[in-house]
Amino acid sequence: MKKLIKLTGCLALAAIMGLSSCVKTEIAPEVAQIRQAQVSKLNAEIQQILANTTRTTVETRQLRMMTTFDSLMRAFTLKQNAASFAGFQGHIDLQVQQELVLLEGQKLLYAQAVAAYDKFINEGTFAANVASYLTSYNTANSELITLYGSRVTKTAALEKEKLLLVAVTGGNLSWDVIKERLEYDLSLNEAKLAFMNSALADLQSVLADPSITGALKADLENQVFDLNSQWDSLTTVSTKATAELTAIGSKITAYNALITVYDALVADTVTKLSTIATKNTAITNANTALVPLNTDLALKNANLTADKNDNTAAMTAYNAKLALYNTAVTNDNNALDLVASKTVLKTIADNNLAADPTNPTLIAAATAATALTNASTAQGLTATALTSATTAKDAALQVVVGIAGTFTVPVNPSTLYSLNQSQIAVTGFANPLTAPSPTSAQGLVNAQLVIISDANDDIAVAEAAIAADIVKIEANQANYDIAMEEIVTLDEAKAPLQALVTNTTLALAVNVASKTELNSVITILATEVTTIETAISGKVTAIRALELTIAGQEKSIADNAIDKAAAEATIVKLEAELADLNIQITDKEALVAYWKKMLDNEIAAQSR
Repeated sequence: MKKLIKLTGCLALAAIMGLSSCVKTEIAPEVAQIRQAQVSKLNAEIQQILANTTRTTVETRQLRMMTTFDSLMRAFTLKQNAASFAGFQGHIDLQVQQELVLLEGQKLLYAQAVAAYDKFINEGTFAANVASYLTSYNTANSELITLYGSRVTKTAALEKEKLLLVAVTGGNLSWDVIKERLEYDLSLNEAKLAFMNSALADLQSVLADPSITGALKADLENQVFDLNSQWDSLTTVSTKATAELTAIGSKITAYNALITVYDALVADTVTKLSTIATKNTAITNANTALVPLNTDLALKNANLTADKNDNTAAMTAYNAKLALYNTAVTNDNNALDLVASKTVLKTIADNNLAADPTNPTLIAAATAATALTNASTAQGLTATALTSATTAKDAALQVVVGIAGTFTVPVNPSTLYSLNQSQIAVTGFANPLTAPSPTSAQGLVNAQLVIISDANDDIAVAEAAIAADIVKIEANQANYDIAMEEIVTLDEAKAPLQALVTNTTLALAVNVASKTELNSVITILATEVTTIETAISGKVTAIRALELTIAGQEKSIADNAIDKAAAEATIVKLEAELADLNIQITDKEALVAYWKKMLDNEIAAQSR
């Protein structure tokens, strides 16, 4: 089941408390103008969402489904075989499955419309009656979808009962055909019973007056001769009618082959349409699932962007401090080198002064000492500058990685640590070049996008297959139409021939039964009286057994009539229930339209 629409904001308060906690206030004309534009945008959005949920669309699908059932019933009636029976049942189930899938999609669209209304209401300031109208509209929509689904299943149940009425034994026999066969067997047994009673009467006459044996035997033999002549005539008629039926059957078989090809193409198209409906539902569900996932991903990407900017700024500051540090290192090294060179020169001057303490060496030594002092003072300044640069560089590095002095694995708090965590929140990994994990924000979005992409690929394949089927259907349409028309004509021609074959077959069976009884009497007449008495006793027993068989067949015929009447009563009941459902649907459709109109009008009025 789909989750229920969550009512939030003013709508939730109105539903829970029954109070209007969102009070409408007077708004400026320019604000009202903006709100009216927003209302127009809302109406356009709702209209687009509900484009495929109109009463006309649903009724068209219902009519198309019933038309398909009628066509399949006609085809089955012409074929009357187990394969077409199973095929018809399969078509019914497929049609129901397809329509229920479409209704599930329609339910989702209604939910999206209610969600759009709910979002709009919560972004504005509306009185509690708007929330009440939306609740009533949502409830009426849900009840309408339920009624639509009930009508589909009820229609399918009705069609299956109609099918069973004409194919009660697994697609081979109808109630009427069963009745005809029972009546055939009954007629034959009744004729046999008459012959047996006549034979019993003849045997009893001979037992009472043996002198009539010769005359009776001659009469019975003449009857057998006449029956043999009748057999030849009946066989001729039956053979001719059977040959004509066989020829018609061959033509019907050939036409049925054309119909089977056409039906298979139509069935494949219906299957592909069901696939498309299922895939469209999958796309709709995936798009719905993407809404919160994309929101979450967008938020995490925004955090990632902000952390990237922070880290870039921190790295820029660090690199600037690093450059100053490197300059300070160079300056201090240069100062140290100068101090070292001045120290060497002073040492030389001091040595010269010691060796030759004259005025020139004294001046040179004093000059070297001054130069060394100046170099040392300068180096002290560069050392101080280096210390400051080092402190600034370490402070900048600590902002980046959380540790001063060395560029290492970042710790919290630091900009690089935050950047890595934001990247992990998006893809599941700190390295942005690593493919997203399935459970990450990006991975979850990608999974839904794959569902949509795969579903679109499947739809494209199904649509291509449908297009190919349609080409073949159009190519076979003329042959199909001819086959359907010719089969009806052939079926009409077959009916009287079938009746003739049935009647002659019954007559031949009666002929055989009559001759059997006559010959049995003729044979018995040539025996002793005691044999005749035994034959009479056996004949009485056989007559009683046959009478019981006939009674059972009469009961079967009566039961068949009762069963057929019960099946017809079930159909009448289902038709009445379906008619009642249509009335309920009409009323509910009007109620949905009413609550939508009330909702739209109130939103427009309160947005002025």
